[in-house]
Amino acid sequence: MMGCEVRAQSFNASSNKFEDAKSSQPHTSAARVAEYLNRNYDIVARFVPELLHCKRMAALLAVTHWLLEDHIGSKELALQHCVPQFSVPKDFPEENVPALCAVHEKGLQEETSFKKLDKELHDLMSQFQATKKEKQAHLENLQSSAERQKSIVENAHKSVDQYSSASVKSYNAEVEKYNALIEAQRVAADSHNTFVTSMQKTLQAATQKRNAAAVDCNSVRTTCIFVGGVDLQVGGKVEVKPVKGKADSLQKQ
Repeated sequence: MMGCEVRAQSFNASSNKFEDAKSSQPHTSAARVAEYLNRNYDIVARFVPELLHCKRMAALLAVTHWLLEDHIGSKELALQHCVPQFSVPKDFPEENVPALCAVHEKGLQEETSFKKLDKELHDLMSQFQATKKEKQAHLENLQSSAERQKSIVENAHKSVDQYSSASVKSYNAEVEKYNALIEAQRVAADSHNTFVTSMQKTLQAATQKRNAAAVDCNSVRTTCIFVGGVDLQVGGKVEVKPVKGKADSLQKQ
């Protein structure tokens, strides 16, 4: 049984290397093709010699490992007699590697840098919105408290006894509370405005840096896809070899 899975190459900035890992995106066109090949591998292999070659080689390798590991005492005997040379299919020249689809990408490092800056900008924006909301809530709470205290002062002013030191002292205490709330409200408003101004400059700088990285990424990011047998000779040209077979409805799909 042969299967197919999607692999995605990505650039690891920490190790400064390209890494090949299984793709986790289930709804891409490549994932649909892989799922289709899982269900119809043998049918498609009838007119795609690369797939048939892969299945032949997989079978030969499996049998060879089975013989060498469990059932043949002499590896030399196995190499000389159990896998005769004429049994290895010669579908392709030795300098070619069978491949249904080969993808060559450039600009992965630039794309990684752009994604990092884009995430940093998104995180910075989220932090800005959260802190701004917190400061606005604090300012609104002070405003409400000041309005309530103003009403208390106005009511106290109506009932104050100017000839009673205790009454005057109580009234002045309420006025001091109101003045303290007004001062706290002013300080909170200044803090809010200073924070917004500072963060706007920071966000503008981060946005410019992120946009510059996007321009660098777009200027070099390319993807080249070759279908069929891919010539991997050193110094040779990459050739696209047509797949032989009748273009019926199954092949078109």
